[in-house]
Amino acid sequence: MLPVELDHKVLNAVPVPEYRSMNKVFEILQTILAQSIIPYFKNDRGVSLVQLAELRQSILFRRMGDEANRIAFPTLLVRQKQNWTIFIHEKLFDYLAHVISLPLDFNEPVRAQLELRILKFFEFLLRHHFEHLVFPNASELDVIRSDIDFATGLAKKDPKGYQSILEVLSNPEYGIIGKNILELLERANSGEEFDFLLGRIIAVYARHIAELPARLLTDLFPDLDFEMKARVLNYMYRNSRISGQPFSRKTADLRKILRLFAITVQNDSNEGLELFKTFRKRWGMAPLLRELEISPDLELEKPIPQVFEIFKKHLEVFVEPADIASTGQHGSRNVVAQTRTDSIQQAKSLKERIDEARNDPDIPQPVIELIEKNKMNAAGQSGAKYTELIETLLAIPWGKIKKIWVSPEEFDEGLNRSHYGLKKPKEIISDFFANLIWRYQHFKESERRQWRRTGSALLFVGPPGVGKTSLAISIARNLGIPYHKISLGGMKDEADIRGYGFTYEGSKPGLIVQGLIKMGVMNGMFIMDEADKTEKFAIATLLEILDPEQNHLFHDKYAQSTVDIDLSNCHFILTANTIESVPEAILNRCEVISLDRYSVDEKIAIAREFLVQRIRERYLIGQDEISFDPEEENEILRHLIRDYTSEAGVRDLERIMRTLFLRTQRKEIMVKGENSVKLDLVKIHKYLDAPNRQRFINEDDRIGEMMALGVNMEMGIGTLIPIQATPVRTGQKNGPYSYLSMVHTTGNIERVMDESRKVASTAILHLATELDIEAADLSTPVHLHFMGGSTRKDGPSAGAAIALALASLFGMRKIRRDVAVTGEIDTQGRVTGIGGMSVKLETAYAAGCKTLIIPRENLSGNEGIDRLPDALKKELQILTYQQWQGAHEPFDYSRHMLQVVAVDDIVQASRVAFIEQEEIDSLDHLFEEHAEKALAEAASAAFDKLRVVYLDDPGAAFPALPGTNLCPEDSECIILIRSDLKEEILKRIGELSGKSAIREFDPKTERLVDVLRKIRTTPRHLSTLPLRISLIAPLALLRKEAIRPEQLKKDVGFAGLRIFANCCTAENVPIRDCRIMLDRSLSCLEKLTDELLDGCPFLAKKDGIYAPTVAFIPEKYRLDVRRAEEILDRGLISWLNVLDRKGEEEGWPIPSGSGMKM
Repeated sequence: MLPVELDHKVLNAVPVPEYRSMNKVFEILQTILAQSIIPYFKNDRGVSLVQLAELRQSILFRRMGDEANRIAFPTLLVRQKQNWTIFIHEKLFDYLAHVISLPLDFNEPVRAQLELRILKFFEFLLRHHFEHLVFPNASELDVIRSDIDFATGLAKKDPKGYQSILEVLSNPEYGIIGKNILELLERANSGEEFDFLLGRIIAVYARHIAELPARLLTDLFPDLDFEMKARVLNYMYRNSRISGQPFSRKTADLRKILRLFAITVQNDSNEGLELFKTFRKRWGMAPLLRELEISPDLELEKPIPQVFEIFKKHLEVFVEPADIASTGQHGSRNVVAQTRTDSIQQAKSLKERIDEARNDPDIPQPVIELIEKNKMNAAGQSGAKYTELIETLLAIPWGKIKKIWVSPEEFDEGLNRSHYGLKKPKEIISDFFANLIWRYQHFKESERRQWRRTGSALLFVGPPGVGKTSLAISIARNLGIPYHKISLGGMKDEADIRGYGFTYEGSKPGLIVQGLIKMGVMNGMFIMDEADKTEKFAIATLLEILDPEQNHLFHDKYAQSTVDIDLSNCHFILTANTIESVPEAILNRCEVISLDRYSVDEKIAIAREFLVQRIRERYLIGQDEISFDPEEENEILRHLIRDYTSEAGVRDLERIMRTLFLRTQRKEIMVKGENSVKLDLVKIHKYLDAPNRQRFINEDDRIGEMMALGVNMEMGIGTLIPIQATPVRTGQKNGPYSYLSMVHTTGNIERVMDESRKVASTAILHLATELDIEAADLSTPVHLHFMGGSTRKDGPSAGAAIALALASLFGMRKIRRDVAVTGEIDTQGRVTGIGGMSVKLETAYAAGCKTLIIPRENLSGNEGIDRLPDALKKELQILTYQQWQGAHEPFDYSRHMLQVVAVDDIVQASRVAFIEQEEIDSLDHLFEEHAEKALAEAASAAFDKLRVVYLDDPGAAFPALPGTNLCPEDSECIILIRSDLKEEILKRIGELSGKSAIREFDPKTERLVDVLRKIRTTPRHLSTLPLRISLIAPLALLRKEAIRPEQLKKDVGFAGLRIFANCCTAENVPIRDCRIMLDRSLSCLEKLTDELLDGCPFLAKKDGIYAPTVAFIPEKYRLDVRRAEEILDRGLISWLNVLDRKGEEEGWPIPSGSGMKM
């Protein structure tokens, strides 16, 4: 584009030429190309004739229509597929046709001179464009410098021709504004510097390019050089920020910028990235990111390349395919001659659009009247304000309905693809929108103006991160309708929704009208976030929008009250974190759909199927670069969820996973040069900081300390609140005590919770007898403290916890450390229903609780357990108090995360929560009775013992385990060790007995049964006694190999195989602290008969494997693994002590060092 402009006022007087004159112009242009420009590049520039011939064959000339006089350039060069088209502005084209068609009787010298001047000017123009074709990598500045060189050279070779060009550029009669290039030529001829002028010229270029009609701009933009592209985008964005611009114009400008970015990215992603960086450096990306519905915070959170990838991906979704369609739709070079006149589609003038609106039956008559009323004002002193009003009214998509083509099945599949779980919410959504789809299938275009009330109003309620907004977006996308997001949070004025009167300075339409303009249809979807944070001033307008009886008469103040805007076909989806804060009037007008927190298993599935893939796509991390160890993937994700997050949704989980992937990529792949990394638990702990865990249960069982549960309903998270009841003794010695009140409270509690304290105190007094509380114990004042003093606490659900803390203190009975309770209490001691149950369940488990006591009322109803997702209910053992007290299915440690006991009153709750020490003490006799029988049997055993022990992790499973416990002196012992752990294990177990041997064993390549067979057949020292082999190994390995005693058959010299598990119980409870006692007891257990082993209280047999068990412990005491281990360890010590004592009394041989005095 030569730095000249057209003077439309002068050229508008040129008549439209006849068809023959147009053909003659095309012939002359081809002649100029062949006789002047091709020879110049061949002779003066040394370009190959073959290349020039090919370029000439690829060039078309076309007349460029511009009825609105919007195009300032005389010519434009545009690529169309494999060809190039030089568009010549219709006014300049017609002027040339006029000159060459002057009648013969016209003054011959003048006519010849006029032809020479205009043809030389065209030669100058065409040479400029041909320079671009010959040197495609040259920038616009380089080509302009070449133009100057050509002109100065022409001044020497052809002074007459040079003067002709100057005449056209300087004489306004020719309709060419050439002051810029004239100034360049003047400075070049005088030897002065002119580079500073080029910057100004390029800036003017950029403005004219940005103002081109949209279609022509998209065709031209890909072939601009990088600097010109950046300048065009800068101008367009700067223009969009001018105050007073109509909202529709600003939106259109931003979309045009996005369209140009999309075109650039499609042609060259690397250039797109550089353009992205340049634009970001100048303006920041926040406005464009918002337009693409990407969080502007992304700019600060992520590196530029990653932000660009997200930006690029959203462009693909946001920009319609037609916007980035390849250029070249104007025809090809095979079109006959160049006689077609292709007029670039022009944006219609305001007058034309007003005329069309008058004839549009979809536009209401009051709108036309308002436009007519303000049309004349648009030409006055305040014209811009009235023009903007008219533009807004015309931009509203009156009567436009987008038909829904999707089938109900496809809609359901789309929801399932985008969101995991949410079974009940999706079912409700599908019920409604399936009917909507059915109605649209029967939609008739002729009835479009009668369509009304096909819209909907839904309210999604749930904690942050569970997918409320994304589900709403998914609904819109699957229906194929546009959507517009509005944040209601903090909105204080109805004018934000309804708009301001247009007479005010800077006024604009409300968010509803803005959304309609952006969506372009009247049946789009409005997604309104934070409905629970809406100020009361905006509620009245919301009610009008949501009410189907009146939303077809919505008024926007900017568009004035005489204009009714029909919103009855729009869909409104509101979101809120808690239903309590949503005004009742809004609830009455919406279908409320609750989105519960995800269970752990659901979070694992979401992470595996969605989050990992999203992280890979967003940060370009390949599957072969970083991945989870397939064997540990579920366990790793479970660990991340339970230990590193405390949320209802998966936002924090995604942040943790993102940190893990990026840190691993940096440290393992970038720094160490690894090609592939498998993430396991070791790397998790290496690359992630230690989790900042919430409050955990106590270290021991305590008197007067009960665990309550607090919930932040808005955030959907909970916390454990220990309630401590402590006696306070004050006053004179041997005299009466003095205190302020019977129960004094601290801990930043509010009124309702303080009332719960008073009610709980009354309930305890009322049920003192049932709770085994002596009246004399109630004379001591109590300090009741709610821990976590910096947090305000309120609500009635701590009533039951307060009552149990007081009952424990007054009755001097310990409370199980693994129990939490929630429930309101009345003065009669009844425990009644509360809310936030799903959050409290998750909180109790995350804090380490094994039992949660709840009101029976919460088994059903709106806040009942029965409405929880099935996946979450499977992780719970749900019992009524009567079921808990009677026979029921045991707690499954591998499946259940929590036992939930529903009670009616505080007495039942106390029986679940309190520890009865007599019950625990009574277990000792089971061990003592069995030990006496075992000692006699062990003393009379008539066989040799061979112990085979497999060790795989001494640091974790065998703390301070000496070799003498592994290999008693009265038996042979073979220790199986993995070769890579041999040195570490031997160092840890210390000295072994003389009958011990070490053998390497690899569980990946060998089987235990084969090793035992070899040991069985290995020649031994002479002995008349049969051999019995005892295998001791982790339960998981034994089950994996499915080893059985019968695999080694008995005979005269072989008394059989005994298999013992030593790392966890038969219930899959890992044991650690009682391992020493367990291994000591095995030296005696190995000698017992099957009958005595089967009767051992601390052993259970399944599939031929004897494993320690905690089944002998009452269930309420064994749920807590630590307490169960303590009771088991205590029983083992008692069992071994009986062996020591009885053995000494009877003089029977017993394994050395087997006992441990208590």
